[in-house]
Amino acid sequence: MIRFVIGLFILLGAVGREDFYVECVQAADCVADAPNFGVSLMLAVLGLAFMAWALPAINSQFDEE
Repeated sequence: MIRFVIGLFILLGAVGREDFYVECVQAADCVADAPNFGVSLMLAVLGLAFMAWALPAINSQFDEE
């Protein structure tokens, strides 16, 4: 369950990072570096990988027979 939550937070962080850059590019006084979509994509894939890695353990934990 911990791996799933960590993956979810990583995924939400990647989405928030892209949202920040979209808003910052529209502002005239943006001091952030240029956005790099590849980094956000790698973070999103890492988060999804953590979540997929946790699914078999979660399924076996809540398996009702």
